[in-house]
Amino acid sequence: MKALLFVIGLLLTSLAAPAQDGGVTFRVDEQLNLWLPEQPQELNVAQTLKDRNSASKNEPMAQVTRAFRLEDGVATYIIIRIPLAEPPPLPASFAERKAYYTDRTIPLLMTQAKGEVLTQSVEQLAGADVITLKFQALNAAGQPSVKYLRTFTLGRIVYQLYFVPRDGRGDDSQQLRNWFFSFKRPTPVAKP
Repeated sequence: MKALLFVIGLLLTSLAAPAQDGGVTFRVDEQLNLWLPEQPQELNVAQTLKDRNSASKNEPMAQVTRAFRLEDGVATYIIIRIPLAEPPPLPASFAERKAYYTDRTIPLLMTQAKGEVLTQSVEQLAGADVITLKFQALNAAGQPSVKYLRTFTLGRIVYQLYFVPRDGRGDDSQQLRNWFFSFKRPTPVAKP
């Protein structure tokens, strides 16, 4: 499953999308709001995987995964939302989960990306275990490029947020990346 999630993210980082200036709160679903420079374009994940003849194209999760993409003058922003049949089985304590993410999840993500971790963190935010990575991998032109990934699970939904700076480093885009990665859980509206 983790391989499918990362493959989808890598495929979507090479697509083009129009962009404009501005800032909006984008409601991914009933659990998650994100800041973006503008509304992203929803992508057809199943068709993208099929067009690229991905090994994951026939996996059931590829059929229900949703992805959104936005490109502006600073970065490419990618949001991937993968519903799970059931919550992932993880250790009960945060310390054990953190060790699991550090020893298994992060190395698997980097193997799939053919990347090298530059920095990593695992923390609890808004009731979720959050993995944040800065890594270096080859871009579509075969050049080393810095990319950022924040991934977390809320209930039965895995979210992956990719921030890919156009300059290949991200040194001048930290504020935008922080805004994008600072997810909010919508406040439920009371029923009358």
